[in-house]
Amino acid sequence: MVVFSHIQIFFFPQYASTIEALSNRLPPGLGNIAHRSMQFIVNGNLAVWTFWILSGLVLSRRHLHGLQVHFGPIRFLATASGKRYTRLAIPVLLSVILCWLLTHSGLMFNEALGQHYVGKHPDWTAYAAWLKDLTPPFETLTGAFKSALLDSFVAYDRATTYNPVLWTIEKEFLGSLLLFAWLYIIRSRKNAAGWSLLLIAGLIAVRQAWAAAFILGMLLNVTNYSKKQRTHWPLLSTWKASACALALLVFAGGHPNYLGLLNLGLGAALIISSLWLSPFRRLLSTRPMQQLGGLSFTIYLIHLPVLCTLSSWTYLSLADHAPPLAASAAASIATLLFTLPVAAVFYRLADLPARKISRAITQR
Repeated sequence: MVVFSHIQIFFFPQYASTIEALSNRLPPGLGNIAHRSMQFIVNGNLAVWTFWILSGLVLSRRHLHGLQVHFGPIRFLATASGKRYTRLAIPVLLSVILCWLLTHSGLMFNEALGQHYVGKHPDWTAYAAWLKDLTPPFETLTGAFKSALLDSFVAYDRATTYNPVLWTIEKEFLGSLLLFAWLYIIRSRKNAAGWSLLLIAGLIAVRQAWAAAFILGMLLNVTNYSKKQRTHWPLLSTWKASACALALLVFAGGHPNYLGLLNLGLGAALIISSLWLSPFRRLLSTRPMQQLGGLSFTIYLIHLPVLCTLSSWTYLSLADHAPPLAASAAASIATLLFTLPVAAVFYRLADLPARKISRAITQR
């Protein structure tokens, strides 16, 4: 979904104005709903939020169902966070080095694409500026390493990053740390689910719904485990905790981050469907879907460099010789055809080594 969202921004800037024009033809209330719905559909954030919830589910699985925490909190948190950092840092670093090399080799065409859109349509100015700002000012390789290994995890800076999709990595890492700390705190407590619901509601109330996604993933994991084992984990063990959680959720529902809450709810619904509904389970169990899922992280990391290089070059090469829609279609097809093999190579060079090294940290 993120890839298609960026394809729309790169090659179909007329989409937003077209949807707005169509929505204006509808009655005011219905038109507003239609406009917001279409904006939400092409927004890739739902996939990001779903990934955060899925991270909470996967990361909590081993701790809750087999990992015996027999050492202190500092050692546990250091081991868990070290493993998570290693798992993310190696692919992130190689993606940044790739972007740095492409940028300083003159193979990035996103600025030229943005310049091409200037003056084409008043509503395309924002798209042109966004495309031109994707690559930062000249920076040394040392600066690129710092951006990848430090800034991307604790101090993301859009102005200096070579791969703008890394804005999610900071939240992924910090959300993982929150999850590890919470798992240790509730490891032997009664009514752990009730307290977890309170934490989710509290995070939403203070406008940190992205962090709540990781705790929600943990709850979905436990619920799924209890369902499979026919055991009861006290999901709603105290009516007081549930009532407080519901009250905080109702209060939080009025704050401006309604899109975040919508992403949180829909992401949870997608994961629940994949866990408990047989048709979705069978679909996701097929070999193509399993392979695509394995490549999802590398696709996310390298699709923007592909868009800025081959895809943008394809569009610009055809822009003066073919109808705009044909150039957009050709660039979109080039993106999809080239992203998958590049992601497969990147998976073997970066993702697999990162997984092996992170597992070695746990086995020590």
